[in-house]
Amino acid sequence: EEGFHGAQDHLAPDLVIIPNHGFDLKSGFKGHDDVFGVGPRNGMHSFDNATLLIDDPEVSVSDDIDLYNITPTILDLMEIDTDATFEGRSLI
Repeated sequence: EEGFHGAQDHLAPDLVIIPNHGFDLKSGFKGHDDVFGVGPRNGMHSFDNATLLIDDPEVSVSDDIDLYNITPTILDLMEIDTDATFEGRSLI
């Protein structure tokens, strides 16, 4: 409300992320009622430039983080035990 003004300010994002040089963020654009739908512009994931945001002082970031680590990390954060085998590891 303080950052955007005008007739279309109701369309303004709740969060704006500006990546560091060399990083490219991808996302979809869709309405409030369609959280998991397909929008006109959709994100993609690659092994070189996927984005992971973690706000936890216990997590340290290193160069060996891989896209394969996302699922084990999310399951660990949610304290979900599974017998599934993953190629990645939890970052927690």
